[in-house]
Amino acid sequence: MPPSPSPGPQSVDRALAVLDAVADADRPVGAKALARRLGCALSTVYHLTGPLLARGYLVRTAEGYAPGPRVPALHRSHQRHHGLGAGTGELLGRLRRATGAEAYHTAYRDGLITVVDTTAPVTDAAHPFVPGPEQRAHATAHGKALLAALPRPLRRRYLA
Repeated sequence: MPPSPSPGPQSVDRALAVLDAVADADRPVGAKALARRLGCALSTVYHLTGPLLARGYLVRTAEGYAPGPRVPALHRSHQRHHGLGAGTGELLGRLRRATGAEAYHTAYRDGLITVVDTTAPVTDAAHPFVPGPEQRAHATAHGKALLAALPRPLRRRYLA
């Protein structure tokens, strides 16, 4: 498995990588396929999927691992916390189909520019934007649009 791209316990990062890989798959994913996709040992996949299964983040089917019942609850919580309705995801999907390009919902909150939602798969390493704080927002079209709309004092504080 590649080195952890984020600070914190490596085991947490690896478990989240498993969850992302399962979520982005078109169908349930077997343990061997997960190990290949993540570049880790089969025993590591079993070690990481155990707690995810126990807590309901994954389920095991005859074909392999699939997202579990806790995943929709997390999504609803995310929407509630960020004031997103079902219409936001539908709008992003329509934008993607109409333009042939990925679509993003980006917001300025608490001094950060954050990608809140996207039509791009979260495990697409070649993709430049993933949900979460955008560190280089000042150099992106979506970041520049948000910065331009901010009151001058907030914009200066962000760029300082």
